[in-house]
Amino acid sequence: MTVRRGSPYEAALLPALFAVEDTHWWAAGMRRVSHALLDGVVLQPGWIAEIGCGAGAFAAELAHRHPGRDVLAVDLHPAALAVASGRRAQQEHLYIAASDGQRLPLPDESCALVVTLDVLDQARIDPLLALREIRRVLKPGGWLLLRVSAYPWLLGPHDRAFGTARRYSRVALDTTLVRGGLDPVRMTFANSLLLPVAVVARLAQRRQWLPATAGLAGVGRLNSLLARVLGGEALWLRRQNLGWGLSLYALARRAASAG
Repeated sequence: MTVRRGSPYEAALLPALFAVEDTHWWAAGMRRVSHALLDGVVLQPGWIAEIGCGAGAFAAELAHRHPGRDVLAVDLHPAALAVASGRRAQQEHLYIAASDGQRLPLPDESCALVVTLDVLDQARIDPLLALREIRRVLKPGGWLLLRVSAYPWLLGPHDRAFGTARRYSRVALDTTLVRGGLDPVRMTFANSLLLPVAVVARLAQRRQWLPATAGLAGVGRLNSLLARVLGGEALWLRRQNLGWGLSLYALARRAASAG
């Protein structure tokens, strides 16, 4: 599949990713990375919210890891909501809603943690409006876990196939967080060991030598091996940062003081 800007194929592969979210090496491995970055973060009472929950796997894991705490998972994609809603029966305190990151159905200062993974780099999202809305619902001292795609020079057909409209440098992400009223505490890359292979694949996709659908199966020995690679990175990221990678994570807080 060739994906051109403005074509009906933009973000066309998101439903395919939702369908394999539980087993696909990237989705499963990056959930482990996300949990590792939250290890040691002490949460005050309040909601956990995930903006852009996809098929809801990470929100369900957050509800399992924080029993008794209410978790709200929001998305706008019908295919994502269809899968995520099916998890509601297994998690008593998990709630699914159709909403975007710029108008959250939560009161002011109600959240201890907001998670937004691969949302601020998406088309039709205003990053500053989304961050200011996140700041609104965060309690003073509350946490944000954020992930975006790294390296603006790498933007290409693969990104458009998954709805990605922009990639960030460390400086750009730090600046955006501060302008959104949040204080960056930690920033690290992830998906680092596979970066050289990924760069070659993305360049091949630009030349239409490789389809954007490559690697979406979510099964098999290679899928398991790649998931273990990201699992190894998750162990490292519990204590140390990584200096390069396809994804860029940030942990940020709303200042504890009022205002």
